[in-house]
Amino acid sequence: MHGDAMVAQVSSGTHAMSIIGTEVPQSPPSRPGIGPVLSARSSRWILALIVVALASFPFIGARGIWEPDEGRYTAVALEMLRSRDWVHPALNHEQPHFTKPPITYWSIAGSVALLGRSEAAVRLPSALAFGLTAFAVGAIAARISRGRGIASTVIYATATLPFIAANLVTTDTLLTLFVTVAVLMFVRGWRRFDALPEAGCRRLALIGMWGSFGIAFLTKGPPALLMLLPIVAVVWRFDGPRHVARLFNPFGVLTFVMVGGSWFAFVVVKDPALATYFFQHELYGRAFTSEHHRNSEWYMAFMYPLIMLGGLLPWSLGWLSRRARGWHRGLWSDPARLLLALWVTLPLFVFMLVQSRMPLYVLPLAAPLAIASARLESLEWLTRPGSWRAILTFVLVLLSVRFGSGVITSSRDARALAERLAVSPDVDEIGFVDARARYGLTLYTGIPVEQLYLSESHLGETLEAELVSGPHRSLALVYRPELRGVILDIVRLGGWRVGRIDTHADEELAYITRSDAEGSIDSTPPIDAGRSDQSGAVPSIARLPS
Repeated sequence: MHGDAMVAQVSSGTHAMSIIGTEVPQSPPSRPGIGPVLSARSSRWILALIVVALASFPFIGARGIWEPDEGRYTAVALEMLRSRDWVHPALNHEQPHFTKPPITYWSIAGSVALLGRSEAAVRLPSALAFGLTAFAVGAIAARISRGRGIASTVIYATATLPFIAANLVTTDTLLTLFVTVAVLMFVRGWRRFDALPEAGCRRLALIGMWGSFGIAFLTKGPPALLMLLPIVAVVWRFDGPRHVARLFNPFGVLTFVMVGGSWFAFVVVKDPALATYFFQHELYGRAFTSEHHRNSEWYMAFMYPLIMLGGLLPWSLGWLSRRARGWHRGLWSDPARLLLALWVTLPLFVFMLVQSRMPLYVLPLAAPLAIASARLESLEWLTRPGSWRAILTFVLVLLSVRFGSGVITSSRDARALAERLAVSPDVDEIGFVDARARYGLTLYTGIPVEQLYLSESHLGETLEAELVSGPHRSLALVYRPELRGVILDIVRLGGWRVGRIDTHADEELAYITRSDAEGSIDSTPPIDAGRSDQSGAVPSIARLPS
């Protein structure tokens, strides 16, 4: 008998518990029935399911959409729903957004289509990915570390970093799911582990590995392939280079290319300039330059070990135990331990080298760390009701933090901004002029958001160009109060009427309509001379400040 089961042996009114592989004498001897074994194991899986469900779904809509990342992902997904264009990601009808492949946008759009516009619908894909990853981690552990499946699932679901990521709109939770499933397919297909019995089934599992890597590539691009490094390394170590070649099964590689490369090929064929964008800006720029301003300083590379230590709390405390001190002994002769070690260290080494660094980049490494942590824990805690009560209590503490995040005041909260601005539903678009666009407003207003500039910029369209050639008949402009005079002069030069102006502490909201459009949103207020051109004259476009 094997697995996660803690066998309950019952005989003649005498009860005894034994861990698999440990003999506990009892009198009189009796052969345990399968019923108590299945009952004990099933009950613990049910408890694990409860823990994962509690950690995944409650209060995912408590917090508003936070800028900038959550706002952008949300806006692109909503634009896909509005335009019915599922191939070309865009923040609005005139601003493409190819920084990420479309899987995350598709998942958010599908959730919103089913559940309606809400924070919970937007975050549901991340929550689902988090829960499924926890069980994929358990399935891997059950194959490579007998008896550790349930423990690994619970550890991943209650670790700090995965729990936090489950409530964020990001590509990283979905990426972690797909690369973890890819590793699961590998361990099901590699003969060194408890692989599938039939050779044909093992080949299908390896093809499934490549398919999972393809979906991961369609989620975040090249970072998905970092998890292939430990697989290649461990096969090379134990089976030699010839078996590494077999790992690259032609059908598997073709599956990866068809799944992971289809979208890239389609958009590049339609617009060849995107090939340069993907390689120069998204790949080379992120890996070797600081153009994205993502913690490129050399010393920021060392934040990752600290994030991993804190992100696996409270379980990372076990890394300081006596049992953890000898983790390296016999490492090169143990396929499971070597796979876990390389699964962490090889991608981590690459993450530390590249110039674009963000905390959630190491989220996929939480999966092997959860399994490694489970290997350090005694299985006895799975049989103690007090342990499960402590775990459930800890989950409730985490949920209280998630719920409390909904009342935190933050300038990044798009929901709070939407309540403060109270944008009229009659406008066609909200334009942020020389101020960072808060794309999350789209979720709350149903109105597209666009970034506009007073002077020429490679980052987006100018206000003048939008007024001259834009398709809209009414706009809401958000800008800093000191820019009021300049902006309203441009509006009038463009042949637009100024309606109501709402003044807030840090920004103003002006409603404008085309002169040939019927009606306007309220009337034009008097212009404060102190906010216009000091000469009192209407400036020409050439005289506008840069």
